Amino acid sequence: MHALLDEACAGGGAVDPFRVWWRGLKSDAEYDPALCFIAVDDQDQIIGVAQCWTSAFLKDLAVSPAFRKRELGSALLLTVFQAFRERGAKCLDLKVEADNPTGAVRLYGQHGMRTIEAYRGD
Repeated sequence: MHALLDEACAGGGAVDPFRVWWRGLKSDAEYDPALCFIAVDDQDQIIGVAQCWTSAFLKDLAVSPAFRKRELGSALLLTVFQAFRERGAKCLDLKVEADNPTGAVRLYGQHGMRTIEAYRGD
């Protein structure tokens, strides 16, 4: 999962080295392994992941570049929606860079998510 996140962020953004990333993830009060959804190919290689916090927040959604444009991101997002619907959540939040080159903003919009400008303070 870490390797996929690292690969997906290669065009921008960064993932901490594995030890730092894993320590931070597993010690976070909002971490629940049941909210980590993984897609694998026919060789059981991880090709997509959606990692969520218990507060109905989509922390990471990543698809291997070799498997993009095949509806895998949509399938993961729909799985996340269903999981939080079952938990009684009324909405799902996430953060994404407006200029994300992977088409993430478009993907979220296609599934009914709305853009809300972040408060930047003065």
